[in-house]
Amino acid sequence: MGTASPKQIEANRRNAQRSTGPRTPEGKARSRRNGLKHGLAAEVLVPEDDRHRAAFDAALARWEREAGPDNVVERHLVRRAAVASVILDRIDEGRESSRREAARRAVEAWERRRQARARRQAQRLSSDPANVVAD
Repeated sequence: MGTASPKQIEANRRNAQRSTGPRTPEGKARSRRNGLKHGLAAEVLVPEDDRHRAAFDAALARWEREAGPDNVVERHLVRRAAVASVILDRIDEGRESSRREAARRAVEAWERRRQARARRQAQRLSSDPANVVAD
């Protein structure tokens, strides 16, 4: 690409001074999740979005209701099980999403190939109609 001119470097500095990032708590929370794909490598178990928080809260309530922990060790194990169940559900969601996306791309590629073949056949139609019809 090349090195930037002194004028461009100065313009970059001025722009950087104006780029302060998000200022509101909502904007900061949204910005933290910008690169989040599936959350499995996140340092925080459940991102601060309602869908994942609700899924974790529901899983924890279900595990506590069903297991009925009686002491701190059991409560700890139940919480770990709830965390693991939410993570496994997210893995399943991610796999299914990947499968759907791969299927969608495969269909699109098949349609593009089919259209390209039809265009090639149409180009041959005037010079070799009998074989094009046979094909």
